[in-house]
Amino acid sequence: MPQETWAQKAFVRFLAEKGHWRGVVRYGRGVDGMELLLARGLLETGREEEASKVLKRLLRNGGFGLGVAERVQTVFRRSGRWDEALSFWRSVEAAPHIARLMEAETLLQMGNPADAYDVLKGLSDTERVLYLRARCALAMRRPNLAASILLQLRRKFPHKFAYLRLLVNAFVAAGKKDRAKSLLKGYIIETADQRAKRLLERLEGIK
Repeated sequence: MPQETWAQKAFVRFLAEKGHWRGVVRYGRGVDGMELLLARGLLETGREEEASKVLKRLLRNGGFGLGVAERVQTVFRRSGRWDEALSFWRSVEAAPHIARLMEAETLLQMGNPADAYDVLKGLSDTERVLYLRARCALAMRRPNLAASILLQLRRKFPHKFAYLRLLVNAFVAAGKKDRAKSLLKGYIIETADQRAKRLLERLEGIK
């Protein structure tokens, strides 16, 4: 990487760390690898349409894959601009599965789990979709539905702690604390996972 380009990227990152978003926009334009910071700067300075164009170009260049979509979502997450995120994902016509997935995640972040669940109904049962459906079901106070979804995930990914923890929460919310404990004890025997041990200790402390 040429010294000048490296220095320019370092300067843009420095400006972003300090929250000088106008400077990020001024010096980040046209610099490869700075698209996410540029988009954040545009959002923070009230230029939503320009930010949308930058992010859509980034999505297109990344082949509309989940990885690049998640990077785009971090721009909205870090800025707290969920309204803009919702408008953005609803305007993405290419790769509808990815766009709807991100739309559902955005709705969930905005406190609209029922709407998010409705969006997810139209998507195929991928790992990410099932996980989001379970989170929506819990947020909708439907723990039995959440548990049934998470049990599907547990069969496919028995050692993924994030799914175990959410399933424990679902069982507890459904009044099945003993089943949650039994699940944790079996997992601890299999894996000796300290996180599961701490979760069990907290659960046993709940009266």
